Amino acid sequence: MKLPALFTLKGYLRPDSLDNTSVWKSLGCIAVVQTILVATLVTLFSRLDWIVFEKITLLGFKLPSFWLIASIIIFTTSPLLFVFHKASSWFPWSIIFFGYFVAELYQYELNATASHPAWIFHFDKFAFWLPDHFTKIVFTVLSLSKITSILTLFLARLVAGILWGTPIVKGASKEQFEQLFGKSWATETIAKPKRDIGFWLLRLAGFGYLGFWGILALGQLGASPWPDSLQYMINMGNANLALSMNTYIKEWLMIMLAFLGAYNIALRYYVCVVLVAGHLFSTLYTLIFYLNPSSTISYRDYLLTSTFVEGSLLSIFIFVMVKYRANRGDFKAIKEIPINFSIPLTLQKIVFTGLTIICILIGMSMLAFRIWGNPTEGWGLIFSAPDPMLGNTITLFVSWAAISILLVNRISLRQHFTNLIIFPMVLGAILGLVWIIFAEVKVINQYGIFEHIDWYLGLYACVFLLIAGLLAFLRKLYYKIDCGINTLSPSATDNIRALVQALGAEQNQLLGDEKNLSLITSSIDQYISGIKGRKRGILNVPFSLLEHIFNTLFGMKPPFSSMNRDEQRYFLNHYIFRNEWQRKSSSVPVISEFAYQIGLSLNALTQFAFYTNANVRHSIGYVPADARDRLQSNGALFNPPFHEVAPLPKSPNDTNNYEQIQDLKIPAPRVSTPTHEADLPEEVDYLIIGSGAGGASAAYRLVECIQKEFTDASGKIDEQKVREAASKIVVVERGSRLQPRQDFQDNEFDMMKKIYKEGGLQQTNQFTMTMLQGECVGGTTVSNNAVCFEMPESVAKIWKEVYGIPVEEIFKEYPTIKSELNVKPLNPLGINEIVAEKFRTGVEEYNQNPPLGASKLTEPKVLEVNHLENIGDGNWNLGNKKLRKRSMLETYIPWSEAWGVKVIANWTALRLQKNDTGTKANSVLLRADNGAIRVVKVNKAVIIAGGVIASSHFLMRSELDNPQIGQQISCNFGMPLAFEFDEPIKAFDGEQITLYSHSEQPDSKVVFETYFNPPAAFALACMPFVFERRDDFMKNYDKLLNFGGLIGSDAMGSIQPKANILNGQAFDWTLSESDVENIKYAIVTLVKLGQAAEAKKVIIPTKPGILLNLQNSNEVNDFIQHFETYPLQLTDLFMGTAHPQGGNKMASQQHSYERVVDENFAVVGLDNVYVADASVFPTSINVNPQLTIMAMASLAAKKIFAKHR
Repeated sequence: MKLPALFTLKGYLRPDSLDNTSVWKSLGCIAVVQTILVATLVTLFSRLDWIVFEKITLLGFKLPSFWLIASIIIFTTSPLLFVFHKASSWFPWSIIFFGYFVAELYQYELNATASHPAWIFHFDKFAFWLPDHFTKIVFTVLSLSKITSILTLFLARLVAGILWGTPIVKGASKEQFEQLFGKSWATETIAKPKRDIGFWLLRLAGFGYLGFWGILALGQLGASPWPDSLQYMINMGNANLALSMNTYIKEWLMIMLAFLGAYNIALRYYVCVVLVAGHLFSTLYTLIFYLNPSSTISYRDYLLTSTFVEGSLLSIFIFVMVKYRANRGDFKAIKEIPINFSIPLTLQKIVFTGLTIICILIGMSMLAFRIWGNPTEGWGLIFSAPDPMLGNTITLFVSWAAISILLVNRISLRQHFTNLIIFPMVLGAILGLVWIIFAEVKVINQYGIFEHIDWYLGLYACVFLLIAGLLAFLRKLYYKIDCGINTLSPSATDNIRALVQALGAEQNQLLGDEKNLSLITSSIDQYISGIKGRKRGILNVPFSLLEHIFNTLFGMKPPFSSMNRDEQRYFLNHYIFRNEWQRKSSSVPVISEFAYQIGLSLNALTQFAFYTNANVRHSIGYVPADARDRLQSNGALFNPPFHEVAPLPKSPNDTNNYEQIQDLKIPAPRVSTPTHEADLPEEVDYLIIGSGAGGASAAYRLVECIQKEFTDASGKIDEQKVREAASKIVVVERGSRLQPRQDFQDNEFDMMKKIYKEGGLQQTNQFTMTMLQGECVGGTTVSNNAVCFEMPESVAKIWKEVYGIPVEEIFKEYPTIKSELNVKPLNPLGINEIVAEKFRTGVEEYNQNPPLGASKLTEPKVLEVNHLENIGDGNWNLGNKKLRKRSMLETYIPWSEAWGVKVIANWTALRLQKNDTGTKANSVLLRADNGAIRVVKVNKAVIIAGGVIASSHFLMRSELDNPQIGQQISCNFGMPLAFEFDEPIKAFDGEQITLYSHSEQPDSKVVFETYFNPPAAFALACMPFVFERRDDFMKNYDKLLNFGGLIGSDAMGSIQPKANILNGQAFDWTLSESDVENIKYAIVTLVKLGQAAEAKKVIIPTKPGILLNLQNSNEVNDFIQHFETYPLQLTDLFMGTAHPQGGNKMASQQHSYERVVDENFAVVGLDNVYVADASVFPTSINVNPQLTIMAMASLAAKKIFAKHR
């Protein structure tokens, strides 16, 4: 066994035996090793008399302190080491060092003041050769923390290697990664911004303030451990906690100012105005009191040192202020806004004016108390001494006054400077409250007079919280009233505006475009507000992380939105969008990985909003469907693509005023317009959960069964009895009921939140794959492309022979459904002729010389679709605005309602309630959107048809004793590659999926299709780049098209009982070996198809993305060579699916150990609960599943009715 590395400067890249077992075993291994080491150290040090443990009182018992101390060490450091075991060795070492160092400083002070320490460490014995106690403490703590961090991990890896062996390395080696992703086709580089003298002066000043702040903070534990040169300063600060706290806040304000000025040249001048104001006062104050000494003070030399330091800083800030005055941004004072135009702006102006006056008066009052106050009591005592701390306090308020003056009329500056008041005030209030609760709050003046000042800190905290709260409220009010932002926080709003401008090309078209930036921000706000569930509550968090957390973690930078744009772009490229190998080899891979996933989420959201913007869409060549010349009719005037933008009418008599009416079959308005929604009844015969392909089909088939039961020998139906029986069928749907004519539109962002589950953001726990599912009445049939395939014979054979499913019964249902829903090939009015020609040419040329070992592809065919008079508007994924799809919303649902079936939206099925024997469901617990709970009694049967995830979660919440629920999920992976051609194609005009082909091998699991999306969805699915390459490719949008692969997966997914508490995700996925081979085959074949169709370039949606020049055969061959041998993982791909299948496997008794549903759709163990959706599929069917879902639900309904009639 190869020894693990003892110390690494970067992330741990060797095979790690701690990763070769479960999380709990790995954590346990670290904890055991840590326990042994700590016990050994404690025993050894005790016997050598290096450490003496005192007894402590715990719950009234006196116990040796080493037990408690050892427990704390083990139970805190072991989880920490586990979380960061892949990090650079210095990282966990430094964290543990800091914890030990703080504890040792405190214990040393307790010992020095005879205050009952928990232990006494004899540093003179352990580190006897070092000159002073402070260096001895540092050396000792460094040594101990190294043993309990670096050595612990080393030994834990040794033990794990013995117990579980060294893991087989998954994923690519560095050489493999560089060969595929290290080349120019996969790299985007942002140059490091030029850092001038102003940057470095402010940056160094900021770190100087940070160091001083850290010493003062640690000094609160006591001065005795520190060197003599620092003890005086610490004791002086500890003598007056009131002034000390203000010093901490002042230093933090200076830190924020210095870093803000360093990273934003446009703000540098204004930052230095504040710094000059504060340091000018501070310099004069310390100088005056140095020149006017008092016999009672002992810190005159310190005043002189302070004068020198403050004066030096003042000189630097004056230099920077003067030098960069010409670079100041456009933050001019605006005084012309009418006083009553904006209530929030008016209130902000009043508050900042008032705050200026208050801060000046407070500073003057403190100075007056210092000079004329009674130093033995009250306010005079608080502000009597020490002078350096009082000077810092007044400097704080002078700086806030300067900030407030700048913000009175400079509205745009408030975004960057308001938090310079809010954050320090909140920090001060928290410190004040913590001190009141946990510490002795006292003042000892120069006369030795002692007084408790809890009342002062309490008042201080209340005032600061009041001011900070008022400023935050007014800021939120401004964004809410003046900007129309209701869901996003102000910081998230600022972050979005900055992020939209930072991403894309250097010359981003929206730079400084305030109107369209506001529209994009508003669209994201409205999108989030329209999402149901956990996602809505956490979508502010990623923006806040980028704005306030990652900037701090990655180098102490100012908020993201306050950096220069070139700094923002470099920050994103260098810290957020690192490639996989860069993340693994970073100092803290777990943080780098987390930042990357957050970055992907933010990019997806802002990119989607960016390409939904009308001006952006226009700039890339997109023309809305209703503006195309061929769609100025209730039908289509000619085959796509359109010729030109339809002209506007020039006069009242211009024929362009009017739609051209054709004689077409279009659903009547009443079909999709309900007059009311029924109340949820207390008792039903059949309760159907879900209204998509499965639920709606089951409802209509039940109605048909009832009709047959009440049809006499002559064929006459007793409609009254049918209505009476059908009225006891209820379909409940978690989503809303939408009306196509009034609710559907071509705005991608708006429709995503309306018709998709979690707004289209449903992903795996690791953010590796997106799963699109509909969430509205009609389910996914409302948002899909209406493609209909029968189950392939190869799949049917497996279902029948392996799982014992009577597939012949399923096939008997197909003809009826096809007839009812008008399933037939798309007509030419929906097929883009150029797209079809490119695909046919690609397949034909590919078949002339297929790759070695690959079969030819079948001749392209037009897809069969459930439609009426399709016109090729290209927006079927956005609903059914033009009513050309035959979705459930226009077919089975209204047909069922016509007979009395109740379809009720906005109710979530929570769980089953069973009878005493647990063999039958008596009722179902439902929850309304407002939280109301209802119980519905079920007389006959419950039919679950909520889709793969929802149905599985419902069964899990019902506490059924079957571990197979939610397991073995399969799907059809969607893999669209984007190709660029020389000539305009206008692929967005025409239905989104039109032609298909597949391998001539009958067992192939890959279908090749033409595919395209409107701009936002196209970028989301196909654009893995975030900077120059994104805009360079997207500007040719009208010359792009997709050839996509639909890849049937193995059953490698699983659903967790509860969504992840952090990200709201509820399912996991891995790739099987055959999945990897199929994905590689699909991608290589698609590249070859595009090359055969004479495309210029292709973008492959990998991580990082790959842009190939298809006219360079050597480059294409080089890519294929390295790609085919690359150990591909799900994390290497931008993968999505709209076809989840499985999770509640149907099978015969022979598979009782793994089935959830029997061959009659019944949930095993329950007599009257059934599942009728894609979750019963034992395998993926490798093609679009909606027709098979409808067929199986129809069959299920007939079986259920026959059993419970």
